[in-house]
Amino acid sequence: MESVLESNPLPNINEVTPFSESDEDCLKEVTEVLKKHNCLKRFGVNLLHQHFPIGDGEVMLETNNPEERTLQMRTVKIKDVRDLDARITSWRLDVGKPTMACICVKGPGGHSHQSRG
Repeated sequence: MESVLESNPLPNINEVTPFSESDEDCLKEVTEVLKKHNCLKRFGVNLLHQHFPIGDGEVMLETNNPEERTLQMRTVKIKDVRDLDARITSWRLDVGKPTMACICVKGPGGHSHQSRG
């Protein structure tokens, strides 16, 4: 059975239209809603895209090295990270309800991210 995210794949990064002036009114309205709810320093906006398909039961694991100021991503099974100390940090809103797109997992050196695109 296909998941909601698999049946609604994101466009490839090469197919995504870059930000332009035509997007400014939309983001102004989003900003006003966040401001109204005192969430300007809590939520932001991301360009939804993918670089390759992520299968059902998979997640992109984003790890970081604060000393080198680098990020690295790789595909892992969701079951392998399910029981970790985590916070959802990103949601897709285009599939009918807020759907987890990225989680931040606490590790020995702080938090790293897991993205489900």
